[in-house]
Amino acid sequence: MTARRGPAELELGSPQQRAVLAALLLQAGVPVSIQQLMETLWDDGAPRSAEATIRTYVYRLRRVLTPDGAAPPVIRSAGAGYLVDVRPEELDLATFRQLVGAAEAARREADTTGAADLLRRGLALWNGEPLAGLPGQPMERYRANLAKLRLNALEALLAAEIDLGAYVSAGDQLASLVAEHPLDERFRRLLMLALWRSGQQAEALAVYQDARDTLAAELGVDPGPELQALHLRILRAESPAPPVPTQRVAAPAQTRTAARGRTALATPAQLPADLPDFVGRTAELAGLDALLPAGDAPPPAMLISSIHGMAGTGKTALAVHWGHRIAGRFPDGQLYLNLRGFHPTGVVMSPLEALRAVFDAIGVDPRQLPDGLDAQAALYRSLMAGRRMLLLLDNARDADQVRPLLPGSRGCLVIVTSRHQMPSLVAIEQARPTKLCVLPDDDARAYLRSRLGSRVGPDDGAQVDTIVRLCGGLPLALSLVAARSALNPHSPVAAVADQLSADHGTLDSFVDNDPAIDLKTIFSWSYERVSPSAARLLRLLALHPGPDAAPASVASLAGAPLRQVRAGLDELVHASLAREPSPGRYVLHDLVRAYAAERAQDTDPEPERRAAVARLLEHYTRTARAAVQLLDPQWDLDPDPSTIDGVAPVEVADAEAARTWLTVEHRSAVAAVELAAEYELDVQLCRLAATLSDIFQRHGHWRDQVAMQTLALGAGRRVGDLGVRAAAHRSLGSAYARLNQLDAAQEHLLSSLELFEAVGDRANQGRSHRGLAYLHGQQGRYDLALAASQRALELYRAAGDPAGVASALNDTGWCHAMLGDFAQALTHCRQALDALSALDVANAVASTWDSLGFIHAGLGERREAVAAYTRAVEMFHELGDRYNEADALVHLGDCHRDLGDLGAARGAWRRALALLDLLGHATAREVRTRLDQVAREGLVSP
Repeated sequence: MTARRGPAELELGSPQQRAVLAALLLQAGVPVSIQQLMETLWDDGAPRSAEATIRTYVYRLRRVLTPDGAAPPVIRSAGAGYLVDVRPEELDLATFRQLVGAAEAARREADTTGAADLLRRGLALWNGEPLAGLPGQPMERYRANLAKLRLNALEALLAAEIDLGAYVSAGDQLASLVAEHPLDERFRRLLMLALWRSGQQAEALAVYQDARDTLAAELGVDPGPELQALHLRILRAESPAPPVPTQRVAAPAQTRTAARGRTALATPAQLPADLPDFVGRTAELAGLDALLPAGDAPPPAMLISSIHGMAGTGKTALAVHWGHRIAGRFPDGQLYLNLRGFHPTGVVMSPLEALRAVFDAIGVDPRQLPDGLDAQAALYRSLMAGRRMLLLLDNARDADQVRPLLPGSRGCLVIVTSRHQMPSLVAIEQARPTKLCVLPDDDARAYLRSRLGSRVGPDDGAQVDTIVRLCGGLPLALSLVAARSALNPHSPVAAVADQLSADHGTLDSFVDNDPAIDLKTIFSWSYERVSPSAARLLRLLALHPGPDAAPASVASLAGAPLRQVRAGLDELVHASLAREPSPGRYVLHDLVRAYAAERAQDTDPEPERRAAVARLLEHYTRTARAAVQLLDPQWDLDPDPSTIDGVAPVEVADAEAARTWLTVEHRSAVAAVELAAEYELDVQLCRLAATLSDIFQRHGHWRDQVAMQTLALGAGRRVGDLGVRAAAHRSLGSAYARLNQLDAAQEHLLSSLELFEAVGDRANQGRSHRGLAYLHGQQGRYDLALAASQRALELYRAAGDPAGVASALNDTGWCHAMLGDFAQALTHCRQALDALSALDVANAVASTWDSLGFIHAGLGERREAVAAYTRAVEMFHELGDRYNEADALVHLGDCHRDLGDLGAARGAWRRALALLDLLGHATAREVRTRLDQVAREGLVSP
């Protein structure tokens, strides 16, 4: 890709920067969102800095493409993205398209010589591989689509040259094309035609024989009908005379009229009936309406609207509803074709069959139709010229099925619905895509109530919500449930909700004898059309326990290379079997997940599924170990005993990446522990739970900690590992203490101490005593807390654990402070701070600064206290320790109040309250009381 200003070539920058320009040029005149540009550059997941990087690229490109002082800029902002504004003559692809369009018009006017000249000029613009050197999978797809565009033009040129009698030159080029594209029947047909017309019947028949052998060997099929028809004509020794180039192409005789030179055609009105209960889709309808010009003006060019989404989302219903709304703007009629791209018979409508249906609808005598797809498509475009028609192509399989049915002239609108995204239709024909997802909850409830009518009573709101949730907002599922309810009028709505709840996780409530509404059958039409590797990924995704999945976790499930897995996930997204709501995060609809789980049960042996789950657990454990180690370098990291192969852990680059991964994968990691319990993978369960324990405690995930460590405790009992049981008890004790369930906390901490004593682990005995010290402090028994801290200090010293010793010194100092001995407290905590700073144990350093803040406040040294608490808050925030950050903020606010800085006090308390509310901690009430008291006293405005 190059750009020039006059004779000078412009420097377009790095390959990624050039790829941004290419993506904008491929959709010239159409806004391209930042999200689309991110997907173009980083198909395997954009970095956090992606948006800023793209804006930098655009800024640089603007400086290169738009000279100083020139206006307007070539690239301008448009909504949430950018638009490139170039004239057709400034862009070779646009010029090429114009020349091909002009050649098509010339051919319709029987100007074969002019058509050939235009096509030669267009093809002369091509210079090597399009978009060469630009990175990313989307560019590969664009490259392939543009290559098809060039081959289509080359086919048209060679056909024109054959009509003009240039058999030898065309034949030589066609022989090379057949060798390059042995499965493309178009070039074999033209080569046969050139040989036949030049008197070489035997050679033409040999080309057919080679085509039949090659297609049988490679695909197991016979040549297509056009190739067979030409073969039969040669065998019958029909005349090979070419058409007279000056003969004007006309519509069949019975459809001609002299009135204004136009062809008289029937005016079809084929749109199916609109749904009487159409609900919602307000945003989608507004977006579709925006495609058309204001008033009754026709579209300025042939317009394609592509509506795609998973099975059952109501694509046809939306297209039909919109079609009825705008039908009056297309006075020449409305055509409807079900292309059967996903159909229970498995028989897809061919473009030739579709064209014949169109000719029937507009009243063309089939006996006078020309032979072959290309000729019929050309006639169709001729007949559509100058007309304002709406064409709804429903249930399309791919872009190749649609292209021959595009009118090609201004004033027409084509609506395409498909489960596939058809990116090539968007890239080359500039179709406007509309992605259809499930109904929002409010619209789903409104739809269900409209279908059930008076059967929904005033007390059935909760049952309606349950039905909507278990149908996942999928319109087809809601329709099926509503229909069954209507056919059983004595069955209350509550019974429907109860049955759906009983069948949750399966498709049992959505099975029907009619394949048109049986969800299992409907999903199978999409599933059976993806590649075997993508189908396996779908089944494996049903095993993934989290709300969404990253490519690395899916690669671990599959035990396959990450690049291969990304391609399979991309295939699932294009087939609308999976969604990618944000870059690098993949989601299955609950009902698709249920279907995939059933296929996994039927297809994949239990040992294979168990091995996949084991790899997934190992993925989370290895990545979590790396993340925790970055956040806490002093973490007690035992040697990794795992020998599981085929695992793809995430490469965690730094502490910020570690915090991000732990936040994003939090719910999935908890669910992975639950999945390990389900499969009784006890060793993997214990390793993952132990790895996540401290970080969950620090980040305030105490309820998740209780659930996870309860499972680890059971697994420890099953494997007979006292150390695992002891660690689980200690983690449970700490979590229950934070949740203010003090009796449960004490029971678990004492159990952990007993077990650590049994195995002779002094360092962990010290940790259990520290947990007891915290618990006694919550109970206000600081004498017992001091004794526990001192015992922990002894045990750490005996174990030779310097970080433990320093942390216990801090605890001991804290207990002295709580007992009023601030001098002893200051001594212990200063010793702790020096030791912990030297060891670089950040979380313990932060805790010690918090202790020093309390001690200075107790000594009346408020400014020193503010400084210490401020340092503690900063460190806790950096560590992601939300509870301790909130606790330090509360005390910092108290110090500000005592110093008379009530604005600073209120700011610190508000920050603390936000964190405590997020954690659901009872201390939030005390902070709210402080703020209310200040407001009541009128010291600051509420």
